Amino acid sequence: IDSAQKVMQPYLNHLIQTLRNELQAYSEMTVRLDQHYQFIEHPSGGDFNKPAREIQIQGAVIQQARHHRNNAQLAVAGELQLDMGAPIEKMITLLPPDRQPLVIALVRASHELRAQVLQLFRRNRRLLASSLAWTRHYRKCVLKLAFGKRNPRTARQAIRISPIDLAPPIFFGI
Repeated sequence: IDSAQKVMQPYLNHLIQTLRNELQAYSEMTVRLDQHYQFIEHPSGGDFNKPAREIQIQGAVIQQARHHRNNAQLAVAGELQLDMGAPIEKMITLLPPDRQPLVIALVRASHELRAQVLQLFRRNRRLLASSLAWTRHYRKCVLKLAFGKRNPRTARQAIRISPIDLAPPIFFGI
């Protein structure tokens, strides 16, 4: 190892660690999104907002991991005397050959998991939108049956109906 590589080694090690952290954050988000999907599809009571809060918290973890990875990437770019906006793919070709496969694998896995997280998020959003639309319709029907043509505002205030309580088992695939 030459002296330039020795100087860059701590920066490169930090970049690798931040890539691992980012990968872990995306992995944990896939778990949270799957749990959220299961909760929407098969509600079993409990706090309806808890899975959504956990997703928001994990989203903040991802943002922080991406921020740290970006800072580490900028530091490596500086050590390689590249533009600060240089893509990581350009940096990889200038890294020591023994470290390139690891960085390539981490970057690829991170991109794949990010795409998976976006796909799962869209899936959950579609299911939730469908569930909420159906619940609104069902609630309207219950209010109409319960209160006839009375004022719907007072009818809504008179009874508090949880979407979970109203939805028949068949709707949620039970």
